[in-house]
Amino acid sequence: MIVYLKNIDNEIYRKHIEAFAAKHPDHRFTERMETEADIIITESFSAGESDSFPNLKAVFAPIVGKNKFAAGELEGKGIKLFFIEGTPEIVAEHAFALALTLMGKIALHDRNMKENDSWSFENSYWDSICGARVSILGAGRIGGALARYLRPFGCIVTGFDRNTRMTPESAYDRLTDDLRAALNGAEVVFVSLELNDKTYHLLAERELELMRNAYLINIARADIIDEAALAAALENHILKGFAADPWYRYPESYPEGGMGTKDALSPSRYDFYKRDNVVCTPHTGTQTTAAREIYIDQLLSKLGDYLAQ
Repeated sequence: MIVYLKNIDNEIYRKHIEAFAAKHPDHRFTERMETEADIIITESFSAGESDSFPNLKAVFAPIVGKNKFAAGELEGKGIKLFFIEGTPEIVAEHAFALALTLMGKIALHDRNMKENDSWSFENSYWDSICGARVSILGAGRIGGALARYLRPFGCIVTGFDRNTRMTPESAYDRLTDDLRAALNGAEVVFVSLELNDKTYHLLAERELELMRNAYLINIARADIIDEAALAAALENHILKGFAADPWYRYPESYPEGGMGTKDALSPSRYDFYKRDNVVCTPHTGTQTTAAREIYIDQLLSKLGDYLAQ
């Protein structure tokens, strides 16, 4: 079979794929555009692109999120899609770090000392996560790992999921499929849901109002939270603070991107991300060598099984 590596420029991935290809000499691996490809490895693929590959049988993605793939249309054409399981513990670690940085005003004090030589204690009081009432929206593998990280801090943890019967209860103090119940009274809210038709703008003006004086941390996908409503909630001091790894706009060079021509692109059409009570990271929740090694190992394991059929 011909395996086309579409826009795979990660050196860790390429090294592992080269070693895998050497062990499978009956199959040809190429980084050049190959219209006769049977298999494509890529981080995004649209239904229209498949028209250029008449022999395409399967697409393998070294990512967890499916929002960059026209899954329904591709599967309707008989093209199989394979995604990895990911590294939920590492994503949860990043979410936890965002929460501590935001609530502890670490980024604010760091910036003040570096840029202004400021030792000011004005507005210096910060909030501890110890004993906080925490809600995790999305009680899957990432949410479960996050709940376990919160345990030693004595947090009271509520897990929200549409299907609570499929969620292990041991990591949570309670589980609910009622979004309002999960948000009411929460001091810290984490978002770790998959983006789909049901979760798009799940958190809009009404839901953000329920989180008055709470911290909101998004480790999932930006569009789960209505962008305009989020900007207004921060402007009007409804939220105590916000932190995020995923964003609304990405530069063209970014794997998640396509909305700009250079790296200097604001992550939102609103300027709320510049506020002192907002912490930003540029979608680096799995940007560790260990995570990337795990990602490509998971993908190549699935590819090996497929080629062996």
